[in-house]
Amino acid sequence: GYNLPMPYSGKDVVVGVIDFGFDYNHPTFYDTLGATYRIKRVWELNSSGTPPTGYAYGKELTTTSAIQASGTDNTAQTHGTATAGMAAGSGYGSTPAPDRFRGMAYDADLVMVGVRRDSIGQQWLSGSFSDFIDGINYIFTYAASVSKPAVVNISWGSQSGPHEGTTLFNQACNNLSGAGKLIVMSA
Repeated sequence: GYNLPMPYSGKDVVVGVIDFGFDYNHPTFYDTLGATYRIKRVWELNSSGTPPTGYAYGKELTTTSAIQASGTDNTAQTHGTATAGMAAGSGYGSTPAPDRFRGMAYDADLVMVGVRRDSIGQQWLSGSFSDFIDGINYIFTYAASVSKPAVVNISWGSQSGPHEGTTLFNQACNNLSGAGKLIVMSA
């Protein structure tokens, strides 16, 4: 930003991205020197495995080795990687200079929630958006466990609802957000 009282890099912040098509091994998910891996948690909602505490579906990945071994949540799509990179990519591996393709919060920890692509169509029609609500809660719960504020990005939009803040989804977002818990939705 311009004319800020100090530079902001995302240090000591959790950036959560709810999307699909994540490449967990992309170089931009390391720090700016390529030394420290920054993805701290992954919840793949459409996978089989051990779900996070409090949930009965999906697979949670909680270690660097498990996340990297999984590789991706979706081989046919890369939207999640692009979104997470713009929000919090370090720029590592880009040329001519790493800061040229840095995300806004390049020092932040990352938490990724891969939504259930097959269920989204029905959720748009019903307006429940339950995957997104669960994902927001999951990210904020992790951030609280490490005593950090969090920003959740949902790079998804629809024509569902009146878009004036009164839907059940809007109310759920309002109830989940607050000081140190922000939600950003692209459309």
